[in-house]
Amino acid sequence: MPGYHFHFINAAGTVGGHFFDLSAKGLRVGIHVETDIHLAIPETQQFMAADLAADTRDALERAEKDSRHD
Repeated sequence: MPGYHFHFINAAGTVGGHFFDLSAKGLRVGIHVETDIHLAIPETQQFMAADLAADTRDALERAEKDSRHD
């Protein structure tokens, strides 16, 4: 999800994802500051030959909205 956003994970570590909207009576919040990341991309022939120049913002927005749970 592009832009500034938050993630969640439950206490058991079995469910997680993006925050889209939230209301609650009580929460425990933790912040993790990351100063260094490692990004590994697939090295398959199909990925290496893929055209990644397309603007996929609209498709990503549709996918993220469709995955929201009420």
